[in-house]
Amino acid sequence: MIKEEVGKRIKALRVEKGLSQEDLAYKSNLDRTYITYVENARKNVTIETLFKITQALDISLSEFFNMDELSDKEVINKVDIQLSMDDLVAGNVYTNKELSSIFKCSTQGGIRISSKNKTATLISHSFSKVNPYNDSKVEDDGKFIYTGMGLNGDQIVKATNQNGKIAYSNENGYRLYYFITIGNNKYKFIGEVKLDGSHYFLEEKDSEGNLRKVVKFPLKLV
Repeated sequence: MIKEEVGKRIKALRVEKGLSQEDLAYKSNLDRTYITYVENARKNVTIETLFKITQALDISLSEFFNMDELSDKEVINKVDIQLSMDDLVAGNVYTNKELSSIFKCSTQGGIRISSKNKTATLISHSFSKVNPYNDSKVEDDGKFIYTGMGLNGDQIVKATNQNGKIAYSNENGYRLYYFITIGNNKYKFIGEVKLDGSHYFLEEKDSEGNLRKVVKFPLKLV
């Protein structure tokens, strides 16, 4: 479903319910400016965000898409909302399917490379129950440390592998986008980031408790 159709539908339902953009933003816990962008087709929404909006409008997803015969879960699996990198919003939650659609990348792995649009999607599990890597939290100045890819054994950096795409991103033109896992198939977008210094190696335990060398990337929000 294209953003023009989504925006018009949201606006029509909001007006029908007698809500202002401020009202809808408050009820859905979203920014009013974002609601404006969505209604004016300047940004499209994720299925997660659209679910918040439909709840605020007191309707189901199936009603929103005129699919009354389906459950909301079935609608989520069926509907394909066309998203692009321009639709990314810090703080919004995305699914694997949406990340793959946006970045043209794999649905697997902590560092997902897309040679088509020269991006590296960085996924951190450090703040979920699954914690194979030791990443730091983003500080107030936007800086943090991200651990390279590789569960077992020493991690390596080569220009052609995932770690290398990050390590040499200032030279190879790859753009880096950072997400934190917050649940099953839920990834919170933190923002676009860039290298803030040279990568280095530390010793940490792998998934089996054995010491190995891991690569650390000092990053900063753009």
